[in-house]
Amino acid sequence: MFKLLRDSIFRPRNIIAYRAKPFWFSLLYFLMILVFGVELSNSRPFAHTKMTYEDKLLMTQALHESNGKIEDYKYTGTRSVSFEAMGFEIGFMPNTESLKEFLESSTPDFVVIGEKIYSLTYISTRAIITEVDKLSSYEELNGLDFTQVTTENAALNNFITSFANKFRWNHVLRYAGVNAGSIILVWFGITLISFIFMLVLYQANQFMKVGQLFKMLFYSGTAIALYEIFTLVLGISTIYVFVLGLFALIPVFALERQIKLRIRLYQMSKGLIKDEELMKKLQELNDKINGIIRNDNNNDNDEGDDE
Repeated sequence: MFKLLRDSIFRPRNIIAYRAKPFWFSLLYFLMILVFGVELSNSRPFAHTKMTYEDKLLMTQALHESNGKIEDYKYTGTRSVSFEAMGFEIGFMPNTESLKEFLESSTPDFVVIGEKIYSLTYISTRAIITEVDKLSSYEELNGLDFTQVTTENAALNNFITSFANKFRWNHVLRYAGVNAGSIILVWFGITLISFIFMLVLYQANQFMKVGQLFKMLFYSGTAIALYEIFTLVLGISTIYVFVLGLFALIPVFALERQIKLRIRLYQMSKGLIKDEELMKKLQELNDKINGIIRNDNNNDNDEGDDE
């Protein structure tokens, strides 16, 4: 599988050699990439299960700037703030009026708005907000003045710790579902588009098994799946996303070109191509590609001997 992973990214011409792999192999390969992506994109909350001094320091600094307090189990303040703690970004807002503006500069996992606590899940640039708790569930917070809190404030530290641990799995599983769906949608979407393209434009189904064609295109989409995982982990949302996306499509284009060449060579062998100049170019290209593939295989054998 790891050899397929390498070839699907760096040597897409070699993917044709995997066309006869059984269904269970393709399923395991898919699950391997998917599980890797989901775990990687959800690793941050599991790496921070306790409040560190840095968490406390950043939290108190942010809350001091808010000039806020908890009155009658409701957050009131002159501004909205957010900070990192225990692997989550947590925000405080006095009301929902400035929520849209707040989300343009911050991407909190949880946010306190007035007397309620919400969990936020992001799909692309859209935030899905779900109410998960109320401040009235944490009696020790009532009457807390944020301008006076210190890193040793037990009420605030206990609130963040208990709240983060209470909703950690709920939040992670929600994100796991969203991220898995995003990876599957992008991976299978590109595969399906490429598959239809090959059927309509080159009528590839007349020259090879449809299942094998789909399987090869699916393997070539590995770079697309890894690209989606990469953007989910880093939260990239700039022009670099489109640039990286174009690079991730290169293995798909390379495999399509190889399949097209094989179709043309088959047509040439059956005498369906009469243009001698085209036949010569096709044969030269085929010899060149076969030479590259042989070199790749020889290198693999050399690596195996070294081991």
